[in-house]
Amino acid sequence: MLGPPDGPEPRDEAKAYEQLMKSATPLSIADGPAQGRGWVLSLERHWLRCTVQIIDNGSLWIPNTGPHVVPGMSGSPIISDSGEAIGALSLGTNLEGWNNPRLVRDLPRWFLDAQRD
Repeated sequence: MLGPPDGPEPRDEAKAYEQLMKSATPLSIADGPAQGRGWVLSLERHWLRCTVQIIDNGSLWIPNTGPHVVPGMSGSPIISDSGEAIGALSLGTNLEGWNNPRLVRDLPRWFLDAQRD
């Protein structure tokens, strides 16, 4: 969890999210494969298999997302086949093969260092 919302309006949601995070097991962060299998979390909370690939610009690409990756899934963790967090799903208007952030490249260094302590 990066932190609660700044404003007072979503207070109940923030408290519920905080409780959820206390009961969750943190994922390890890893770079992931240059190309291989991965997983994304659906809106129905089911893990969906996908193919992940690191492309020339360094982004994590998911080719052929198929009909199961839909708007509203942005923020889903992208998990390697070995169970490590490697990215976050970022959907735009083009769902096919959208470029997604890679955690080891796109998270702030201080955050990654704190995860190793």
